[in-house]
Amino acid sequence: MKTSIRILIVVLILFFSVSLINAAPNANASNSSSQVSQQRNTNSLTGANLKACQNKEKSLQKRSDQLVKTTENMIENFDKIADHVKGYYTDTVIPAGKTVANYDDLLAAIAEKKLAAKEDLAQAEVGIDDLNCESNSPKDLLTQFRTDMLVVKKDLQEYRAAINDLIVAVRSSTGTENSSNNQDNE
Repeated sequence: MKTSIRILIVVLILFFSVSLINAAPNANASNSSSQVSQQRNTNSLTGANLKACQNKEKSLQKRSDQLVKTTENMIENFDKIADHVKGYYTDTVIPAGKTVANYDDLLAAIAEKKLAAKEDLAQAEVGIDDLNCESNSPKDLLTQFRTDMLVVKKDLQEYRAAINDLIVAVRSSTGTENSSNNQDNE
């Protein structure tokens, strides 16, 4: 009986020591798997995700380039409108004896809004130029581009509003003259 108890104790000790030895690499394996998942989050894509990204990369690059070009065209069109209003003011309104009291302030606001739109667009352009499936976290780059373009959109709205304020001010200065001339003619 004493030998059977001794054998049983030896077997239990061996069993527990083997289970502890086997458990130690599993603990390291779980730590290494969490490290791998963290590396996947911070490093470039692998496997199927990389292939899917590469398939979409050209279309994403093309769409983002087109969005930047469209924004640049909008800025050019706004410039043309502002220049047309400035020309109308200097060629028609001033010779008619009318002026806009805050004309210089309105022009300064337009220049400020245009500069903000161009700077934010340049920042968005730099961010999307770095888009590459081999880079670190391309999804974050796309998210940042979307955020930057929302800022550009807001800047364009403010730029357009500043031009509209100039148009309203110039038009209201000529509108009062036209109505007074109409009353004199009656």
